[in-house]
Amino acid sequence: MNPSPASQDTAALARALIPPPEQVLAMPPPATPMFSELSLALDADQHPAAAYLSSVGGSNLNTYNIARCGDAACTAVDNTQLAMPVGNGTPVRTALAIRSDRRPLALDSQAEHRVLLDCTSAACTASNDRTLGSSGLPLGLKLLSGDLPAYASFSAGKVAANACADTLCAGADSRSADTPTASVLDGDFALDANARPAVAYIDFDTRQLAVAGCMADVVFVDGFE
Repeated sequence: MNPSPASQDTAALARALIPPPEQVLAMPPPATPMFSELSLALDADQHPAAAYLSSVGGSNLNTYNIARCGDAACTAVDNTQLAMPVGNGTPVRTALAIRSDRRPLALDSQAEHRVLLDCTSAACTASNDRTLGSSGLPLGLKLLSGDLPAYASFSAGKVAANACADTLCAGADSRSADTPTASVLDGDFALDANARPAVAYIDFDTRQLAVAGCMADVVFVDGFE
C-alpha cells in the first residue's frame, strides 16, 4: 500500500525537524528578568529573526528586543533593543515582519506608544517610529505586496483591520466590526489566500476565543481594494 500524500508530507516534515544542536538566541541578564511574547520571522535569505520582551529586573516593565541570526543555522546572533517603557506604559506584545530588503518591522503596543518600529537596516541598530492612526490596541502584523504594512487593532466593542497606504504608514485604510468584547487578553492577525483579513482574539473576561473574518470582497493587496 502506497503512503498517502499527507503521510508523505508528515514524514518529510519530521525529517526536516531533526535539529542540529540548538542555538541560543538570548540569555536573560541578571536580576531575575523573564522573557515573554515571542514572535518569529524569516527574512529573504531564510535567516531567522525573533522579537521578544524582557522584564527589567524583577519588575513588570519590559524592554522590546530583536535577535537577528547571521545565517540560516543561526550560529551567530545579534541582539538589539527596539523599545523600552514610555510614560506610564510598557511593551506588552510583539509582532514581527521582515521586509524584502531584510529590514525588520515590529509592532510596539504600549498604551502611550502605539507605533510601528521601522528598522533602518537589517541589523536594526536604529529604527524610526511610525505612529499608527488607529486608537485601538494593535494585534498582529503582516506585509502586503510592495512591503506595505497591515495590522489589526482592538478597542472596546470594536475590532479592525488596517492597511497602511504607504511603507511609512503615514495613512491607513481601516475596516471594523462590532463585537461584545470589552477587552482582550491576546489576539493575532492573518490574511487568507485572497488577501482578505481575519482577526482572532481572546475575551479577557470570558476567555472565549473569537474570530472576525472579512466576508465581503474587501481585499488587502495594495491597501484595500
